Amino acid sequence: MQIAERLSLHNQSRPKYTFSELPPDTQIRNQNPRGIATSIDNRKTVIKWERTANGQVPDILKREEFFSILGRTLCLPVIEIWRIKLQIKCDQAETDDLIQTEAIAMPFADSRDLGSIDSSQRGYILKSQTPTSLANLLVFSHWIGDDDRGIQDVVLFDNIVTYIDLGMCGPPHPSMNSPLRSTHPGHLAYNKTAIWQKCNPHKQSLVSQILSYCPQTFDVNSPPAINKIELLANDDIHTIAKFSEIEPYIADELILRKKTLHDEYLEWLKNKP
Repeated sequence: MQIAERLSLHNQSRPKYTFSELPPDTQIRNQNPRGIATSIDNRKTVIKWERTANGQVPDILKREEFFSILGRTLCLPVIEIWRIKLQIKCDQAETDDLIQTEAIAMPFADSRDLGSIDSSQRGYILKSQTPTSLANLLVFSHWIGDDDRGIQDVVLFDNIVTYIDLGMCGPPHPSMNSPLRSTHPGHLAYNKTAIWQKCNPHKQSLVSQILSYCPQTFDVNSPPAINKIELLANDDIHTIAKFSEIEPYIADELILRKKTLHDEYLEWLKNKP
């Protein structure tokens, strides 16, 4: 599918609602207001408002949509995410960094995230996935800069382990002195192990879970996603970035990372602390 067609379909499928706002107490997950709503074409969706990490990630919603489209362009199991104009009313004194005029919407996954199920069931789910599929996701994480991939940031969608929560992904601003490949504002909390595990040290890492349950995954040194990423046209990356209103430096850095992705991925696999 040509990128223009994909973006057109993404726009056409953007959910619309009969209401203009939702109550802020619908549900709170990690302090973010979140609700389940049915669109006018009868699709069950999740709507989530997000915070800018005290202004450190002002483009968090744009990043959500950009990396969702990028992952789906590569035919990877990444949830479809749309930015939508939807108002929420909160006590401003308690929500200084909450974006109240815009939110993201995504399809409702009729399953819990992997962090909310017991370890034996989680192990069974991970073992049921193909090693290549899991390795493809980890290659994608390494390329885009995804340093906060906890087990609660993954859902089972149509029986496939699928990424959600992409707002902290992507290269940090050039002025940000960070050891991470992402824009995660809590980079000072990361040690060598957390950096390798691609996860905030206060969460349980998806990487570590895959290693625990599916060590054979890491025999896959050249997952197909590497070739897909290398073949992704630079102009297409810039087109998706412009569509999502992402700053050009993010697309530029991803293009640079394509050139060294294979070697860097193998180096990452070898350097487990």
